Parts: sequence; C-alpha cells; structure tokens
Amino acid sequence: MRLFYKEDKDRPNISKPFIQDGFICATDGRMLIRIDESMHDTSLGYEETVDGSIPPDVSKVMPDMQIDEELTLDYLKDVIRKFPVDDYDYLCSECGGSGYVDWSYTSLDGTVYHLHDTCPVCSGIGEIDRYESAYAQFMIHGNAFSYGYIDTLIQAMNMMEIERLVIRYALEDSMKPVLLTTEDKKVQILMAPELKYRTLTHIDII
Repeated sequence: MRLFYKEDKDRPNISKPFIQDGFICATDGRMLIRIDESMHDTSLGYEETVDGSIPPDVSKVMPDMQIDEELTLDYLKDVIRKFPVDDYDYLCSECGGSGYVDWSYTSLDGTVYHLHDTCPVCSGIGEIDRYESAYAQFMIHGNAFSYGYIDTLIQAMNMMEIERLVIRYALEDSMKPVLLTTEDKKVQILMAPELKYRTLTHIDII
C-alpha cells in the first residue's frame, strides 16, 4: 500500500490507507489502489477514517468495467526499458540530487553576488516528482502517463506476485482515469492521466 500514498499535511484524509466499501484503499490523488478486505491483514489496523478525517468517496471516481485487455508483468518490464534514460531514479537534474543550487547575479555596477540556496525545481528535496514527465510518456489508448506510474505498477505487481493485470476502462484520448484490475477484481488500480506533451517521446503500451 505504501507505493500508493504519502504523508500529506495538505490532504490528511488520504495520508494513510483506509477501509471503504469492503476494500482497503490508498491514494496519493493520482493513483489509487483498492484491495479486497478478504486479503487484508487486520493487524495493520486500518479504519474507515484517517486520524479522524473522513476520506473521499472512492466509488465516485471508479468507472464501469467495459473492456478486457491483458497487460502482463513481463510486457510492462519490456515496455519500461524503452524509456530514453537508463536507471531513471527521479534525481533532480538541476541540483544533481543535493537539493541546493548556486545562484549568481551581476548588479548594474558590475558587482557579482553569489548565493547557495534551495533548488527551485525540486524545492530542496533532491528528487523530481515521480509523475514529472521529464523525458517521455507512456500511452494507454492515447492517455499519457509518466515513468512513475508504470514503475509503480511494476513494483506493486512484483510485491503482490501478480503476473497480469486487466485493463477494464480506458477511454481513447481522454483525461478520464484508466482502471486496471486482477482477473478476480480483488485488486483494482486507478490511474489519472497527465496532459499529453507533444514535445516528449510517446511510448505506446496499448
């Protein structure tokens, strides 16, 4: 579940997994996973609230299951290798992962000022957001996804020993979420597409 959420002070009601409609849910606002309660380790202590806050109603964003197209783990691993940067690790290219950059400014009188300060691109974290489309986008029925989405899918499938997922909903060239599930539908993953950038390489998944 940890792959699909992050501690977020601005959105405390999704900062941890929660129980809803018979599923354990986790989301960071861009990807969402629902796992059937029958697979739930009750010792984890998930509840219907997150630290007293009520999570959003996940059912309102879940589309109807209309299609049945298989994606295997091996296929996704092959596709992600087409990404134009080897060993992509989300390091910020501006600061090289340090979180700091050096600024120089020349005043009107010719005086040069130097400043060692927080990187404005990554805000001092040292990494770019995993949904940042820095080099290329992966396409599912014309819907664009950054490296981070596909990498998360692969990590989740490896951890849960899932060999294949099924695309259940993907509207061509839209901004509506794409839904993938296991064959028994006990694991459901929803992905919100990004804006498609014409200047980036587009790698077709399906």
